Amino acid sequence: MGRTRLLVALGVVLLVLGILGLVYDRFVFERTETHKLGPLSLEVPTQDEVRVPRLLGWVLCGVGVVSIGAGLFSRQARP
Repeated sequence: MGRTRLLVALGVVLLVLGILGLVYDRFVFERTETHKLGPLSLEVPTQDEVRVPRLLGWVLCGVGVVSIGAGLFSRQARP
């Protein structure tokens, strides 16, 4: 894979991650914790929440667009 294709692919990935970060401002993960109290075993469901800052989404989109543009521009500049 050439350098320009890698730059465009990286830009697409960053752009998609940025859009996902803007659309979904938080991600919730559910898991089950097991606690043992002597001979008893308790399963407790817990939820973890990860918030994505809006600024991070915008920065990822911007860097993705610049990366795609740089990859496409450098591809056109070569003979």
